[in-house]
Amino acid sequence: MGNLPWIFVLLVPSLGFFLFLIVANIRLIRRRKALGLPPLGVAPRRFLKRRRRKIRYVVIEEHTHDDANGNPT
Repeated sequence: MGNLPWIFVLLVPSLGFFLFLIVANIRLIRRRKALGLPPLGVAPRRFLKRRRRKIRYVVIEEHTHDDANGNPT
């Protein structure tokens, strides 16, 4: 029973630290909710798989060569 006071001396600060982490996390969640932000860890990471955009070309007008008088052939 001689070690019982040391157990309390070492246990109380660690419990206080974990209580502080829980309170800080609750405050952070409430602040993010008030600002309209999503909760941490829920939003998917962007640009995880970056895909290249497919460039599509559209022919608007087909160009024909003009003859000597300026008339299209």
